[in-house]
Amino acid sequence: MLVLPRKIYHHDQIHKAFYPILLASKLQVRILFNELLSLLIASKVCSRSKLDMEDQVEVVARAFVEHYYYLFDSNRASLASLYQPSSILSFEGQSIVGADQIQQKLSGLPFGQCQHFISTIDSQPSVVAGSIIVFVTGSLKLLDEEHPLKFSQMFQLIPTLDGTFFVQNDIFRLNYA
Repeated sequence: MLVLPRKIYHHDQIHKAFYPILLASKLQVRILFNELLSLLIASKVCSRSKLDMEDQVEVVARAFVEHYYYLFDSNRASLASLYQPSSILSFEGQSIVGADQIQQKLSGLPFGQCQHFISTIDSQPSVVAGSIIVFVTGSLKLLDEEHPLKFSQMFQLIPTLDGTFFVQNDIFRLNYA
């Protein structure tokens, strides 16, 4: 069971926790993600000292989604730290394996700056002990485009021995209507 700090943090403190990530190493990104997760947990439960499994999954999923899309929108190259050599990305039907190849794919997308707007986040525990499935829907606004693009993305987060998570599976699709 996860024990939480008693101090309550404000939403602004959570966003300030992202700034050092821009120049961080792989290990530093994981440490900062854990700190961010602690802030989110503290701000969600306030006076409770423990979370049940469903709340833990939701808090981790939401913290991950905020962290992932912040990095994607501000420093795409740093996303490699969230993947492992065994990680798989399916991007619009194309399969990419490994953290370095995934980073190359995401950094090489034919658009520069963008902004993600998240509509929904659904999460549930997965079959691997401590792992989480996260499903995200939202809109992707490209810098010079008038209309945002709708997207769906699924992640499988796997816990590591040091208490962090990495993305084992990532499936991304634009939604055309």
